[in-house]
Amino acid sequence: MNSFVDATDGIAPRIAAVAHRSQIELAGARWAERETDWMRLRVDVAGGGLVDVRLIATPWRSLTDTLHLLEDLYYEEIEGEPTIWDASDIDDPGEPPDRVQPMHQVVLLPDGHAEPDWNLWQRLIYRFDDDARREFTSISQPAELNRRFGQVAAVGAYGTVLWQQQADVEQGVVVSAALNVSAVSSLQQTRALAHAALSDLHRNATTSDDAYLTSARRRQLRSELVGTQETLSALEAELTFGAEASTTIRPMLPSLRIESYHGALYEAAGIRDQAIGVERMLQRLRASVGDELATLQNAEAIISELRVRRWSLGAQLLAGITVPLSLVLAYFGVATTDVDRESSLLDLDLYWPIYSAVALLIGAVGLLVMASQMWDRRRIPRSGRAARRFG
Repeated sequence: MNSFVDATDGIAPRIAAVAHRSQIELAGARWAERETDWMRLRVDVAGGGLVDVRLIATPWRSLTDTLHLLEDLYYEEIEGEPTIWDASDIDDPGEPPDRVQPMHQVVLLPDGHAEPDWNLWQRLIYRFDDDARREFTSISQPAELNRRFGQVAAVGAYGTVLWQQQADVEQGVVVSAALNVSAVSSLQQTRALAHAALSDLHRNATTSDDAYLTSARRRQLRSELVGTQETLSALEAELTFGAEASTTIRPMLPSLRIESYHGALYEAAGIRDQAIGVERMLQRLRASVGDELATLQNAEAIISELRVRRWSLGAQLLAGITVPLSLVLAYFGVATTDVDRESSLLDLDLYWPIYSAVALLIGAVGLLVMASQMWDRRRIPRSGRAARRFG
């Protein structure tokens, strides 16, 4: 185990912390308590964060015993693991994320074990002691690791079995598995954050039309949409460096056999297909956010136009009132035989024609202003129309 720590120095993802290096008493829900050579590492993978690696060396007793150990490890039902990190290895080992972590188990069969066949591979990888039909499984055999006589390797999405492989190959397989777990974890995190961004977009899409009439709310919506765009840019970078960049291990470990295993592992785990799916999610979400911003900008342009029209309508309304009043004052101010000097200006029985004409003019102007206001309100687009189409 210590050779793994020493051999990967400078050529593999950095080992950030070591929890324990001696033999301890481990027990599980299915696995009987015994003394086991155990080591727990926290590996810092560039772009993928911290990944926990457990190295366990225990004598091979039986297939059932090994399957019980693998099952307990997979479901985190092991008791007796130390939780204190060695202070000499790292200043701050960091905290594991709250989300469910992916896992990949690597089984190194002992030297004295007979050459494994298909039935043993599938039982160890699937952690289930039963027969299976080979043509209906996703287990593959990397070509370069099975090229030599007396060496066997089989890989599935959640487990790997190695027999009689060289030490450097075993160490490279552990590094590749750590990269795979990191990539899957990065995809999980990116997908979760993308769904959170979509929820925010739907929340903003429920804004009513009247919210656009509030400048503070418009500024808030614009700020939130721009923030969503920045989040999507960060997620695209996370997808590139956390998942897509680790599809090859050759820059870190220039080995044909390790590269053959790494490609088979990523194919079994479906990293490339998942990355393509997440990338499409981000692209469509970015397009939806862009449509929402365009809708908001269009609404702001219309509101600016309406503001100018309101001032214009106000001036027209003022003119529509003052002009008829001026006509009334002019009518009564001139010397004409139609004006009875002995009658009051408020005598409607005598002057109803002129007052009726003025009332009709003012009413016509008022109706024109109201009709224009209603027409302008109907022109304001609904908020979040693009987001509703996306959802």
